[in-house]
Amino acid sequence: MEGENTHTAEMVEKAVLGTLNSAGVIENSEDYAKDQGFSKEQLEPVLKSLLVENYLVLDVIEKKFIELTDEGNGYAQNGSPEFQFVSKMQVGEQVDMAEMENRVGKQIAKIGFGKAMKQKWIKKDGDKFERIAESPVDEDQTNLKKFIDNPALEAHEKKIVDQYKKRKHLNVKSVKSYKVTKGDNFAPERVKQETELTSEMLRTGAWKDHSFKKYNFEAEGAPGAGGHLHPLLQVRE
Repeated sequence: MEGENTHTAEMVEKAVLGTLNSAGVIENSEDYAKDQGFSKEQLEPVLKSLLVENYLVLDVIEKKFIELTDEGNGYAQNGSPEFQFVSKMQVGEQVDMAEMENRVGKQIAKIGFGKAMKQKWIKKDGDKFERIAESPVDEDQTNLKKFIDNPALEAHEKKIVDQYKKRKHLNVKSVKSYKVTKGDNFAPERVKQETELTSEMLRTGAWKDHSFKKYNFEAEGAPGAGGHLHPLLQVRE
């Protein structure tokens, strides 16, 4: 398929080791993957595999960002409920709730009415209300659009972020990437590590030219299978 990402693990590994060999460091694995055309799912298993054999060192980089909820996105695009409510009225116009429900929908009318009253954009007159604000400013829409334009958490005041998070207009999420540097066993190309020392290696001296996986002395052996009782013990009371 045209445009399909067909990088194999061997290709990704060769690229990573080649970059470390020439540059000495990969500052951010997420940016590196984008530059090389790798997916995160292709790059991370290779990095973890090379880490196990100490070809490289991974230092975690955690980046937090803001993601608007569906409700928050709706208000960013269309304005807050109170702004939508008052925007459907002419200055000085008097309407009742039934009419506003027809204009903006029941949900927006219900939420927008109370907040528009609080903002003093409208005033109540019997069973009707009148728009009195000539040029209302929708701070919620402005702030929510700022989160879209720059979702980096550190770019915004904590107080404002917490306010919209409490109102369920946004969520704070995090993505992890890595700074990659050379490990103690680094080499431009991975050398296969042997899992056992054979008598043939000892006889020929070939063991000197092989790299061996470290033995885990903390590993527990497989549990032994239980035996059987002697027939006389089976009938013992």
